[in-house]
Amino acid sequence: MNNLNKISSISKGLKIIINILIFLLPLYYLQYWLLINITKEDLLQTDISMIQQSMGLICSCLPLLILLILLIRIRDLLHYYINGELFLYEHVLIFKKIAKLFALWVIFSIIYEGIKSVIFSWNNINNRYLEIQIDANQTILIFMSLVIYVLALIVDEGRKIKEENSLTI
Repeated sequence: MNNLNKISSISKGLKIIINILIFLLPLYYLQYWLLINITKEDLLQTDISMIQQSMGLICSCLPLLILLILLIRIRDLLHYYINGELFLYEHVLIFKKIAKLFALWVIFSIIYEGIKSVIFSWNNINNRYLEIQIDANQTILIFMSLVIYVLALIVDEGRKIKEENSLTI
């Protein structure tokens, strides 16, 4: 099995996983907020109202939307690889979008977690708080977005070399 076949078969498997994630992630967020009073999140000291649950669900939509768009862009990239199409300008654009989406997802996840802490502490009049936290995972994802951006530049150089070689007799 040559590398092109390996790339294609791995891409097919990854595409299946991404399609499953695109389906399951919205269901996860929905069940998280609908069942929050039953599952008792660590930060949750008392039950929250349906209005608070609705606010939490609405606030979770932006990071979720960015994550879904990110997964769709990765799926688009894999589609090219499945068809054996390497070093195209479209790849460069997709890589750059993926890098930006990773960074946006981290930023909006931090904001979402802050809003979630306010929602969870809202019923405690004497102990309301806003918790904004940047952990190692978010730092790694920001770093990965920079790596993906560099990969976009590398793919662009590879694409240019491929074009030059196709014009050489």
